[in-house]
Amino acid sequence: ALYHAGLRRFKSGARRGKRLSRRAEYAWSGGLDTCKGCKDLGDACARGGRGSFGDFCPLQKDAPETLEGELAWQVASQPGMWTLAMAVTQLGTQQVPLGLNWQAALAFGEAVPDLDFDIYRAALKGVELGRISGEAQSAKNKTTQEQIH
Repeated sequence: ALYHAGLRRFKSGARRGKRLSRRAEYAWSGGLDTCKGCKDLGDACARGGRGSFGDFCPLQKDAPETLEGELAWQVASQPGMWTLAMAVTQLGTQQVPLGLNWQAALAFGEAVPDLDFDIYRAALKGVELGRISGEAQSAKNKTTQEQIH
């Protein structure tokens, strides 16, 4: 594997974006709040170790390993990179993601030398699918909690 900026470059035929999809699903389903709690409590997972729950933090475990994956994560985390719509749910009106702003996301990649655009697109797609899934899971959990109370 070639190394660039400390990240691995994979040229295998493996399906791209699986790690980022899991990471995004975790992050946008409430995982970022969980991580904040771990940091506040000083749990080992917040420092890259095994947490009190016995495993590594999903954000660490599924961190990007390639230049393309790291860029996809950074770009998708920027404000304004998502197309949002208003949705009426049992909890009221809220914004939901429809998908990435692909034109803007791809423009970021054009400025990076040696970027493999096929891998970058796949990484972006992984983040996109993970976020949409995570947000849906979060909404379902909130609805269930509201029904319990």
